[in-house]
Amino acid sequence: MNMNQIKLLFTTAFLAAIVSCGSEEPKTNDDQEESPTVMESEVDELDYSDMTMCDFTIDQVDLPYQMMLPIKTIGERPMIEHKEEVTWHVKLNDKFHLTIDDWGKEVKTIEKIKERLILDNGVFDLVVNTEDDDEIIYTLNGKNNSEIGGFNHFCLIKEIEGTYFTIQSHYFGSFSLSRVNDMLRAAKSFKSAKEEA
Repeated sequence: MNMNQIKLLFTTAFLAAIVSCGSEEPKTNDDQEESPTVMESEVDELDYSDMTMCDFTIDQVDLPYQMMLPIKTIGERPMIEHKEEVTWHVKLNDKFHLTIDDWGKEVKTIEKIKERLILDNGVFDLVVNTEDDDEIIYTLNGKNNSEIGGFNHFCLIKEIEGTYFTIQSHYFGSFSLSRVNDMLRAAKSFKSAKEEA
């Protein structure tokens, strides 16, 4: 088995276990009403009144960037993991988990992201909810009327000073569309720590 087949097998088993255990995330007030999809092109137009700027340089994880995170509402500092050289995980709780990948000068496009999603998710149908030049919100549904699925995710491409980043919901997460929109709003604020807040 190659690495992609092993990853697909593990992902399928993990998702099947989640569904069979009935571990659907409980509905909270913020999840019951779907928030409108974040479509604004300018970060300045977004409302961050419920978030706090988090400077990753103080976490000493070799990530000289900042991002708005819902620390005000969740009430805890994020856990930042840097287990792989160019990948970081930003986690506040089980309902807020972002993955940041640094692609260097390798240009990323939404078309490339969609191609990868289709290849990596052979047991799921990719349903695109919204798509833009630099972002996509999608749902993974089981193929052939399978009950497995309904997993909401997003991916955002950010280009900062010639370096490409993808910021996305963690692939093992099961998020409401409302939570996906919150994470996308946070991802849109990702910027160099050298920039003025």
